[in-house]
Amino acid sequence: MKWFPWYPLEHRRDTYKLSLTEDGAYRRLIDEYMVNREPLPDDDAALARILGVSSEDWLAVANSIRPFFKSQNGRLVHKRCECELRAQDHRAERYSERGKKAAFAKYSRPNDLNARRMLVPATRHNITRHTSYNASQSEQATHQKVGDERSLADIIRQHRGLADSQ
Repeated sequence: MKWFPWYPLEHRRDTYKLSLTEDGAYRRLIDEYMVNREPLPDDDAALARILGVSSEDWLAVANSIRPFFKSQNGRLVHKRCECELRAQDHRAERYSERGKKAAFAKYSRPNDLNARRMLVPATRHNITRHTSYNASQSEQATHQKVGDERSLADIIRQHRGLADSQ
């Protein structure tokens, strides 16, 4: 996780009784929880390692910090972190579904007019530039009216000179 929402006023409201050391330890534990997206281990030695302090330093602040977490199955669960992780998962799922729908809509149309409009002028430009070929007005109109009976691949083959060889 690269980021997560942080609400300083709510944090201040919940932690106003903590000392600077306790607040710093609590914040580091919250960061660890959110970065790993899982509850913390319910083990004093492991928590001390996460904080980067000695076991004695952790035990000095543990009684003030542990009430913010609920012990479940050997893990320390934080209600707000769990809520935020669920919201992020839900948001990511929504964005993924939107992307899938958009991709399906974009790539499921066999005769995409926008792709043909972009392809034909670029191809005509390449023909004119490389072969000194100047299409008449009727030929240009034909290129612009690419019908449903010809696929995009046929148009590309024709303009590249591959239609005759197949």
